[in-house]
Amino acid sequence: MIYAILQLQTIGAGLEAIHTGYLPLARATADLEAVIRQMDRDHDRFARETPLPGMRAYAEIYSTSIHDGSQKIREIAEGAQETLSDPRELQALQDMVTVLDQIDSGQEAYDQAFSRWLDERASEGEDLGRTQSDLNSARTDLILQIGSLNAQIEERADQVSERMSRAQSRAYQISGALAGLAVIFAGVLALVALFTLRPMVRLTQQAQRLGAGDYTRPIEVGADRAGAEVEVLAREFNAMAAAV
Repeated sequence: MIYAILQLQTIGAGLEAIHTGYLPLARATADLEAVIRQMDRDHDRFARETPLPGMRAYAEIYSTSIHDGSQKIREIAEGAQETLSDPRELQALQDMVTVLDQIDSGQEAYDQAFSRWLDERASEGEDLGRTQSDLNSARTDLILQIGSLNAQIEERADQVSERMSRAQSRAYQISGALAGLAVIFAGVLALVALFTLRPMVRLTQQAQRLGAGDYTRPIEVGADRAGAEVEVLAREFNAMAAAV
């Protein structure tokens, strides 16, 4: 029974981890990935076009969106850390916070690389190729970091779901075993009750015989199977029959 309760606790803890942490984290990370994909497409478009004043404004919008998305994910992770108690989940959430730190650093590096690239394009400087390479590298790193975070969340959610499934299976097995034991126990009790009550049934039948006026045979209940109280009642009935 205690083992079954532990399995139910495992299922409850898993549900809490999914709904409090990993499901909201997955949604927020999907939003962040959508922003980074759009930024990636615009980045390629910017590289083909003549530098425009609006490019820097676009970069600032994406920078703000990425920062806000990262902060939202951080708040969810930290909130889940305050709610959950499983050391495995707490460590996993802390690892995600570490990746968020890397994303923040990567976003800052991308902003700086983009600004240098725009300056070089505007001035047609000799370092345009190098700044272009630096920008591509910063962009790739940022995309990979966000992808890594999403992979961590999905992997952890899958592990929790698998652990819940195993616990549920074990709980079903234990419930089935307990149900089987209950049936066996009920059968044993029924047999004991039948064996115990049989002398009382015989005593009742023979008492009814005496009541009908048949005193030819004494009451016999089987001393080897009857209880002491039944034997006493049988003797009293026989004494009454003899007196009559």
